[in-house]
Amino acid sequence: MLTRGIAAGDREAFAAFYAQWFERVLLAVRRLTRREEAECLDLVHDVMLKVVHRMVALADERALDAWMAKAVLTTVLDRRRAEQRRRRRETTVALHADAVSEPDAVAAALLHDERIRWLRRELDGLPRREREAVLARFVGDRSFAELGRVLGISGDAAAGRVRRTLLWLARRAREVFGHV
Repeated sequence: MLTRGIAAGDREAFAAFYAQWFERVLLAVRRLTRREEAECLDLVHDVMLKVVHRMVALADERALDAWMAKAVLTTVLDRRRAEQRRRRRETTVALHADAVSEPDAVAAALLHDERIRWLRRELDGLPRREREAVLARFVGDRSFAELGRVLGISGDAAAGRVRRTLLWLARRAREVFGHV
């Protein structure tokens, strides 16, 4: 079965798998998202990356079908969550920008720049695993499950590590900047 070869890093096995599964994955993504073709193709690409990096040797076709269904679904859900986070950030920035006058906007921008410099220094001072967890989650846009696999812990443990680190950073920010 191709999964054994993919798990072992065989490029030819992946090429055969890709040819066999591309259309099926594309159809599944289209059904789940009802998005334009370009977005669906991006999602298929992301699914295939999961296949390359996470495929394990599976016993039979039924197990492969289940694995692929989960890979497609989690990829679509991860993309939706990332888009929701991006929209929330953009909305927050837009609302804040509309609420301030020009001189206030300059002062706010300067304060924002100072906070960003402070945050970078604080992140650099974190223990390596906490820094990697926060950056992978928010810069790398990884799910907690993906983050847990990278760190060698469960997704819940990864979520806890990120939450504790963010709480610590928020407490430090209040100490430095007052109300944040």
